[in-house]
Amino acid sequence: MDFALTESQEVIKKEVGALARTFSLDYWLEKDDRAEYPSDFVKAFADNGWLGITIPEEYGGAGLGVTEAALMLHEICASGAGTSGCSPIHFYVFPPTPLVKYGTEAMKRKYLPGIVSGETVMAFGVTEPNAGTDTSRITTRAEKKGDRWVVNGRKVWTTNAQHANRILLLARTSDRDPAKPLKGMTLFFADFDREAITVRLIHKLGRAAVDSNEIFIDNLEIPEEDVVGTVGEGFYHLLDSLNPERIVIGIEAVGIGRAALDRAVQYAKERVVFDRPIGKNQAIAHPLAHAMAQLDAAEMMCLKAAWLFEDPSLQDRAGVTADGPQLPRRTRARPAALVLALRGFAMDLMLSTHDTGYERPDEPTIAKVLASLDGGRNVLATLGTSDASYIQASGSVQAGFGLDLQEGSIERRFRTRDRALPLAWVTEAFQRYARADLGWRDQVEWEQERIVVPRDSWTNSWAAYIALMVAVAGAIWLWHTWRAAP
Repeated sequence: MDFALTESQEVIKKEVGALARTFSLDYWLEKDDRAEYPSDFVKAFADNGWLGITIPEEYGGAGLGVTEAALMLHEICASGAGTSGCSPIHFYVFPPTPLVKYGTEAMKRKYLPGIVSGETVMAFGVTEPNAGTDTSRITTRAEKKGDRWVVNGRKVWTTNAQHANRILLLARTSDRDPAKPLKGMTLFFADFDREAITVRLIHKLGRAAVDSNEIFIDNLEIPEEDVVGTVGEGFYHLLDSLNPERIVIGIEAVGIGRAALDRAVQYAKERVVFDRPIGKNQAIAHPLAHAMAQLDAAEMMCLKAAWLFEDPSLQDRAGVTADGPQLPRRTRARPAALVLALRGFAMDLMLSTHDTGYERPDEPTIAKVLASLDGGRNVLATLGTSDASYIQASGSVQAGFGLDLQEGSIERRFRTRDRALPLAWVTEAFQRYARADLGWRDQVEWEQERIVVPRDSWTNSWAAYIALMVAVAGAIWLWHTWRAAP
């Protein structure tokens, strides 16, 4: 097993990182403060040929894969650009993918070179205010009239709409069939005609440099040649094309984490207290090392997901089935990296007994484990996210159970007065705890355990140290005074 990047991949990391770092943190602060699109940043990446990293060479791109795109976007984020820098470049990498995979040859030759050069600025219109994550319920409609489609509807969270000259648009072209709800939607790569599209900016907290918008579409005419793929199959084209985007979003989060860690390490080196950098103290150094280990692990998960995606022969090892028969086998490389990034590296919910552990247990597993507590070998079951936050049952099915609950620290540890609670109630309590539902706590009486947390001896405290120094100084002063007396 070789974890090394190829020579060309190392070059991508080095060159992208160097280019991204020519734009200072002050640049990004100014762009975010003024809500200005980073056009010069995008132009620099276009001039250096990075926008077409995944577009085939015959259309002007580099023809590289998801791994190389992930490395590029990671380096942008790690430079300190954050989402204000990676989002504009991201939009040249993945939203064009349906054109590459399902567009006609004429469409690809017409539009892809403009994406590579940066002349084309894309918007992405899928989400609707009344559909949420259930894309099958979108209501934006495209009606065929002669050789053109006429679109009416509304989209929300449409990125780049303030600057876009094209839009990848998903619309219904037939009524929703409850038996096949994801059929009947079609993709269009349409001109962003501002006579037919009204744009309303959404004010948000963060990433102000890249606009998010609500758009209102009124009789937008789209020629037949701008249909992407097969009419009625647009959702499947979209999902197939954008599935690996999850890998890249995960590694972008890792890059942001690396930028934050770099700032923290630099501060720990420069901040001097008691005549030495604070980074020399284990209380500072250990959390920084822990953060680096977590980021390294998350990056490896992302790159493994990219490796699995790009080599179909490896995908049976991923152990994840496809979403349905309509989806290609490549969708089976589902990255855990995004989950890790979004969870903020929090430990998964764990259920443990004397000798067995279960990660993210479902309700039947919880019930089975508790029912196995027999008062002999198995007398204890613990469910929690860390050694500081958990619920614990002790006892047996026959004699009943006592519950202990700890909330973040040993000083907030509680136990039920009743130490013979029935199995059914304890099982429900555990299952509700797993759902983050703590309403069950009011059904029993609790008492707080009075645990005395050991404190440092007074001889180890700063107050004692100062008092000792004062006493020594006083003794020295008295001695000198006595020596100086006639």
